[in-house]
Amino acid sequence: MAFELDPGLFDNAECKGITIRIVGVGGCGCNALNTMIENEINGVEYIAFNNEPQELLNSKAPVRVRIGKNTSNVIDPGAFFAKGPLNNPFFSEEDREHIAAHLHGADIVIIAAGMGKDTGTMAAPLIALIARNMGILTLGLVTKPFHCEGKMKAKTAEAGIAELRNYIDTIILVENEKIMSGAKENTTVKEAFNLANDVMFRTAKGIADILNSRGHINVNFGDLCGLLSGAGDAVIGTAAASGDRRALRAATDAFNNLQLDGILVKGAKGVLVNITGEVTMRDMSEAMTYIEEQVGNESTIINGYIDKASISGETRVTVIVTGFKRKPIEELWKETPATGNHPESSTIGYGAAASPTIDYSIPAYIRRQKTTDEEDSLQQNPLFAGNKDLS
Repeated sequence: MAFELDPGLFDNAECKGITIRIVGVGGCGCNALNTMIENEINGVEYIAFNNEPQELLNSKAPVRVRIGKNTSNVIDPGAFFAKGPLNNPFFSEEDREHIAAHLHGADIVIIAAGMGKDTGTMAAPLIALIARNMGILTLGLVTKPFHCEGKMKAKTAEAGIAELRNYIDTIILVENEKIMSGAKENTTVKEAFNLANDVMFRTAKGIADILNSRGHINVNFGDLCGLLSGAGDAVIGTAAASGDRRALRAATDAFNNLQLDGILVKGAKGVLVNITGEVTMRDMSEAMTYIEEQVGNESTIINGYIDKASISGETRVTVIVTGFKRKPIEELWKETPATGNHPESSTIGYGAAASPTIDYSIPAYIRRQKTTDEEDSLQQNPLFAGNKDLS
């Protein structure tokens, strides 16, 4: 008897796959959403929430909703946090109903917002609260402002982030100033904000690809919920490598970038690993062994593998880490050379190199070139080549 597929099988909502909605909130969030749409993330839906009609007209999201019509008049958004999101006078009952209606049916909501101004700072906690009350796994992807945007905006951003933590499952912070640490000296203002949007795009894509791409080892929705539900702060690291042992080298780079940001991955509560590309079994085994050594035996590690060849021949490793600790500021001071730079404003950050011998007064793009030249010189040294036994 031939196997027959029940024609009504996919009429059941539970059999239609995972619905991921990325929500852009406020000006910064909607700009980040445009970057995601332009660069394409497979298997997600987009919604733009904003108070400015003109900015909504410029949004590329297929669904655009105006909320908080009077939030542009707010001088200090933090003043309203004590009342709670549902009692914020700048969002009406109609706003809340619109938000709930557009979130209905989602399994995962990723809230993209910039912290420090009005709509994004105040609306992100409200959207998170509504989403979680609807039983939706809710993730926050939010930026902290550049130093040049002023101390008042930075203070408001910290208050907004603290408020958002009360209502969201997991929050991933993107620190704009750290992104600039690895940028070229002549980076324009527009390019700087585009760099921040690109980090948000790659982060959202990394999360979506883990669920939407089918491979030999798949990460299911239950795995993701177990790792991210009520997890609090999370960090995401991603890196790509080509050539021999590329999975191991990409995993090493991904974790090094996290550690350079002061993240203590040892003893982390949970780690989700996704490897994409063509790799050997030995290479993948070595990469996972390395990751286990970094986080310790007590951590829950969930891994996925997608056998998807890229044109460049690269293999990409993406890791999401929860339940981690940060290095005390005193330790960062010890590791930072005496150049007069504060650790929090140094070039330690996304993709930057850190070493007790680095002179942070030298621009990042010059240091990177110098490091590359040194590595090339080292590779040409016959004592280094091939890891010869010198005994």
